[in-house]
Amino acid sequence: MKAIQNNTDGTSQLVTIEEPKLGPKDVLIQTLGCGLCGTDLLKINLKLLKKTTVLGHELVGRIVKKGAAVQDYNENELIVVAHHVPCFDCHYCTHGSFSMCDTFKTTNFVPGGFAEYICIPEAHLKHTTQKIPDNMPWKEAIFMEPLACCVRSIDRLPLKNNDTILIVGLGSIGLMMTKLLKRLDCHIIGLDIDPERSEKSLTWGVDQAFASVNDLVLEHIKSKTNNRGLDGIIFTAGPATMLNESLSWIRNGGFVNLFSHLSGEVGPLDTSELYHRELQIITSYSATPDSLVKSFNILKDENLGLANMFQEYPLQAFDQAVSDMNTRTVLKSLIIF
Repeated sequence: MKAIQNNTDGTSQLVTIEEPKLGPKDVLIQTLGCGLCGTDLLKINLKLLKKTTVLGHELVGRIVKKGAAVQDYNENELIVVAHHVPCFDCHYCTHGSFSMCDTFKTTNFVPGGFAEYICIPEAHLKHTTQKIPDNMPWKEAIFMEPLACCVRSIDRLPLKNNDTILIVGLGSIGLMMTKLLKRLDCHIIGLDIDPERSEKSLTWGVDQAFASVNDLVLEHIKSKTNNRGLDGIIFTAGPATMLNESLSWIRNGGFVNLFSHLSGEVGPLDTSELYHRELQIITSYSATPDSLVKSFNILKDENLGLANMFQEYPLQAFDQAVSDMNTRTVLKSLIIF
């Protein structure tokens, strides 16, 4: 079968590899499409891979074969599946820190999503797989895992209806955050250094967008909050130095959500200010089985239109898909099989 081989030096190539072996409790899917994630880009751009591998984890496929012991899935069914499954029993899992579980970090399907055929193991079928109904566009279903990351992040935040939130970074994650926050009637201020992305975010639900931090941003925050300040800031991107500056934009008791790794050094934080103003710094990494279910139901029942982010590429154009995301030419690349 054809697959994209991702190498330790950051290069990628189209190769022919063996079809994965199927166990009695596994299913084999023929991949329809796999989204290119920001974490895939990081592993490629920063040469983080320790061995040659097949990346990709935002995928939809059709079941073409199933193991003899599989009862709940049938051939020809369309499924969407996420790549990590926690053990549910360790200290981290029993404290709700599923993405810190060692099993979570090591589980995956075989090989990655940028391959024609993929073996989905029993644990994934049980905990991270959903059947796609006939009336649900499969390209929309591909967003189950990335949207679940956003769902989990928002579930961890002290949000109320009609809060005023600043989203830093208006790529695909920032726009998904916007869609979810709009379900709470939040007022969304967007910030992205790319003027075109900043402008386009208005069509995705952002109420006011800016391409730089200036007096207009600060005046808008004051006018929308009666001078209190923002209820919270969500960083989906940005320099670490902005963290210190952003604390002055938040109301007393407000929060900063670090959804992504910020580039560079943070610098010294004034812990006295954090303490006296009761400011919260809240992080969130990856999705959980529970947030996957929530995400899938939102995608199934509500018309978010997330598939409109995609630019489609055939498997042999993988390098172009990576390049176009790196240059911010497209919001999201979809590898089509």
